[in-house]
Amino acid sequence: MRYNIGIDLGGTIIKVGLMREGEMIGFKTLPTVSRKGLRINLPFIEEAIEQLLIESDVDTRELGSIGLAFPGIVNPVSRTVISANEKYDDAQEIDLPGWVENR
Repeated sequence: MRYNIGIDLGGTIIKVGLMREGEMIGFKTLPTVSRKGLRINLPFIEEAIEQLLIESDVDTRELGSIGLAFPGIVNPVSRTVISANEKYDDAQEIDLPGWVENR
């Protein structure tokens, strides 16, 4: 069975959800200050994902995808942030596809 992670990078709250076949089976919210950048928030997002997987007894090999909703403009082909709209200003410098694959 395949699971998916959804991450909503909001300006004041980051939401992380674990889905299975279109049904949310786990959810975490994290406070954030988007003006401090995305990089500072990534360890907290990783921890939330890890907690969701542990609580739901899901192995990382069962993950099919991780999707990010970002408050800005993203190039869907290169999967890079083009504009951060004054939120998560360092996101253009972060290799988000690489981060996802390495985690």
